Amino acid sequence: MIALTTAQAASLTSAQVPGLSTDQIAKIASDDLRALSSAALRALSTEQLAALSTEQIAQLSTAQVNALTSTQIQGLGSEDLNALTSLQFTAISSAQMAALRTDQLRSIGTEDFAAIGTTGLRGLASQQIAALSSDQIIALSTAQAASLSSVQVLGLSSDQIAKLQTDDLRALSTAAIRVLTSEQFQALNSDQISVLTTA
Repeated sequence: MIALTTAQAASLTSAQVPGLSTDQIAKIASDDLRALSSAALRALSTEQLAALSTEQIAQLSTAQVNALTSTQIQGLGSEDLNALTSLQFTAISSAQMAALRTDQLRSIGTEDFAAIGTTGLRGLASQQIAALSSDQIIALSTAQAASLSSVQVLGLSSDQIAKLQTDDLRALSTAAIRVLTSEQFQALNSDQISVLTTA
């Protein structure tokens, strides 16, 4: 099967993409893949997307990553998801974050997790928040912590709350602090509590 050229990849329409075989998809050079329009990329089926190598996925532009549909995001394996760079993770939208399965979410490395924008992070439901690993909680940036809604904070387990850095706790909104349960408060040490009382 002859591989597509950059010009051919760039000219593909969303109506043409479904007609490509997985073999053709797999043979698109990484640089040529970046030539695909967002509309053409969104037209890839889950099976076609699965045919992409981790090297190809790592070459997607931030605009292309942001263009992926919720169904496409859900179809990514942990290996594919981890092929995304920290820069690509900055482009993840709230809808895409909301589409992640808990096993996918937990597979995200701490550096990549810390790179997720505040808008993207707001897409996490409370049950997804509860699935975050201790390392991911520790990796939260101050900006990310500040963006957590009261519903998301309420979704944190006592163990997760205990892992929050003092700067992150200080960054929590007043509304978020007000919803902390007695169990969550009991998990905090004195230094963490003192930060909350002066927030």
